[in-house]
Amino acid sequence: MDKKNKMLNPLIHPIFAFICINWFLIFTPFLSFISFLSSLIWTLFLSFLLLFNHPFLDGYYYGSIISIDTYNIIGLALLTLFLIFYLFSFFNSSIKHYKEFPLLLLLIYIGFTTFILSNDLIILYLSIELFSLTFYLITTIHQNYYTTEAGIKYFIFNFIAGGFYLLGCTLIYMNYGTINFVQLMELNPFMGKEGWPFILIIISFLFKLSIAPFHFWTPDVYQGVLYPITGFFTIYPKFIIITLFVKLYIYIMYLPFFNYILLSLGLLSVFVGTINGFQQINLKRLLAYSTISNAGYLLILIGIGSPIAIEYVFIYIMTYIIANIGIFTILAHINVSNIIQLRNIFYNNKLYGFFLTLPILSLAGLPPLVGFMGKYISIYIIYNSELEIIGGILLLLSIISLYYYLRIVHYIFFYNQINNNGSYPDIYQAYVVIIVNISIVILTINPSIIFLIAKILSLSLH
Repeated sequence: MDKKNKMLNPLIHPIFAFICINWFLIFTPFLSFISFLSSLIWTLFLSFLLLFNHPFLDGYYYGSIISIDTYNIIGLALLTLFLIFYLFSFFNSSIKHYKEFPLLLLLIYIGFTTFILSNDLIILYLSIELFSLTFYLITTIHQNYYTTEAGIKYFIFNFIAGGFYLLGCTLIYMNYGTINFVQLMELNPFMGKEGWPFILIIISFLFKLSIAPFHFWTPDVYQGVLYPITGFFTIYPKFIIITLFVKLYIYIMYLPFFNYILLSLGLLSVFVGTINGFQQINLKRLLAYSTISNAGYLLILIGIGSPIAIEYVFIYIMTYIIANIGIFTILAHINVSNIIQLRNIFYNNKLYGFFLTLPILSLAGLPPLVGFMGKYISIYIIYNSELEIIGGILLLLSIISLYYYLRIVHYIFFYNQINNNGSYPDIYQAYVVIIVNISIVILTINPSIIFLIAKILSLSLH
């Protein structure tokens, strides 16, 4: 971590200028989608530019509150790429009627970017509040009783999580006189049990990740909002919080006794997600409990903390995101509320039935799909870490969870009743669905690309 504190490099100026221009363009309804998409593409281009010029641009900026390194830039590039897919997936869905949505999405993206690049606890908090308050707005963008209830619940529980975070920051500053990551990193070997204020910050992250017992807001919020918003909650906050949480936990927040707490909470999350998902009929609630369960797997791997476990955190989260993009792209278009309404989709639209089934089976971890690789190797790593009991329980719970995933497939394929759900996606959604399913097939046959990305991310941390 031997980086120099620099003034802002001239190569970084274009992205800020371009986004500022798009702030004005995005208020024009006809240009809002094009404006935001061009911002994302430009950011993706600049991310690769920063990555390939890494030795020259690596450093701290604005008085060490912003950090640019390989890990941050790859995280930003992946986030931008996934958001481009999100725009194509949902632009012509029910969300297109809300002209303010692209502006809110841009504010969330700015918060995400600042979150990934932040090198200071207060800047991190401000970025969290920026995208959290905007999440509250997009939760209630469609006005009815359920979205209002979901928005209030999301606001209250995130307010509580923010309180934990600020209390932790206050105690850390009182104890160590700094909130800068680099300075805290240098103090880490001497913290020992005095590092307990970091537990409050970790608790606030666990709220965002929907880890049991901090998960109770998740099913209600997911059920109350529109499908495009549910898909957004399921995918993107989890990715950026896991990305930064891994970095902070390894460098700053690692406490010898706390990994056992992470392992216990991760196992509890898998248990709660699996058992509650077992009895769900509502699709959004079922996918909410699936999110809780998958977040538990990720937390267990982080708790193990070995280089190979951290590498598989990134493999797991990438396979999870790919599968969920495919699932929510189709569900947002057909807009069904419960599993029973999926009856006969295959007979009305065979491509829809097939393209929805493949990501669901990948998310379930059914062999030989790429999702199976993530779950199987995660359990294998847990076994090899002398955690045989946890590994055995996870294996049993993963088998049980197959029931509610296969139940969705059962309703898709094995009903002969003819209905009027023979809808077809628009051109943007069709491209996304096809790319996602082809990606699942290619990664099942040859998963080397996600192994490579995960390896680079893991090595950049050690």
